[in-house]
Amino acid sequence: MGTGYRAARVVGAALLFGALAACGGSTSAEVRQAKAFTPQEYRVGVEDVLEIAVWREPELSTTAPVRPDGKVSVPVVGEIQAVGRTAHELEDEVAKKLANRIANPTVVVVVKEVNASRVFVLGEVAKPGAYPMRGAMTVVQALALAGGMTEFASKGDITILRRADGGGQHSYHLDFNDAVKGDAPIELVPGDTVVVP
Repeated sequence: MGTGYRAARVVGAALLFGALAACGGSTSAEVRQAKAFTPQEYRVGVEDVLEIAVWREPELSTTAPVRPDGKVSVPVVGEIQAVGRTAHELEDEVAKKLANRIANPTVVVVVKEVNASRVFVLGEVAKPGAYPMRGAMTVVQALALAGGMTEFASKGDITILRRADGGGQHSYHLDFNDAVKGDAPIELVPGDTVVVP
């Protein structure tokens, strides 16, 4: 390959990066000022699988999924609300409920399968759907899981839908080029929906 070919590639690359830089993205101010997602102690969700072990009482130990109503069934204890609680909180509740039958019960709750933490990617992507969130995840990473954007995608108008504490919904707008450059540091949180028009 000659010098002319290399020069043409360099010029082409320069034009491409110049065009991307000139795109005046539509990333919202909230996204540009976003703080990194800080994971906290995991809270159990629907479809997670819990292993509940009672020391020296194998017949009281169980492995069970969290049902759609948010509860899990434990031998002798019955049904307990699991969704939204930590493993330590569940350990304390099971131990208290067993205390009248067993002296000083030692209970360990382990989340064996995390199935509740997901992000959803919809619209002009190769494989729309729900994707497991095993740790911190950016919009670019979620789009990669979904097989990337289609040729018809509007890269400058990606929307992130996030549940609000009061039951409402927040909408954040993101330009893909800003995300790739690192100008939009937003990280997704479980339950977010990324919409690519």
